[in-house]
Amino acid sequence: MSNKKELLELWPELEWISNPDLQQQTADTWELALSKSVLSADDLRRIPFTLLCGPDLQVSFMDHKRAVVHIARESGLKMNEFFREELPVNMDVLIAGAILADVGKLLESPEKLLESVCPDSVPVPVSLGERVGLVLSSGSTVTKTVAVVSFPLESTIVY
Repeated sequence: MSNKKELLELWPELEWISNPDLQQQTADTWELALSKSVLSADDLRRIPFTLLCGPDLQVSFMDHKRAVVHIARESGLKMNEFFREELPVNMDVLIAGAILADVGKLLESPEKLLESVCPDSVPVPVSLGERVGLVLSSGSTVTKTVAVVSFPLESTIVY
């Protein structure tokens, strides 16, 4: 992924995040995951989100992921409508969390899923030797960690 325009084509929902720092951290996490993955943005638009429903399923990984983000957003809006200040939902945190929910799948994809993208691939164990974390703030004056997204220390990357 080489620029913000390409990432926004993959994730237009990033623009729903009004906090510029959180929006950038969320985008940076996806860019990093894509840079370490054998899967490209085009692959994510093409491969099925699951192999458990059979080979005829036409719902792509990104169609599924974006639907989850939309559902999370609508749920948060309804919660804010009904619960108001009694139980407010930080929409930026909710949307960022939904966008990041499966970002690690880019490095943990099962071999069968990768075979649909790279049929002649051979698994190669790779030590990433790092953890990539994103701490989301609750938006209050006291910062609380509400979610941490991290990649595993060991992953199998297929070349």
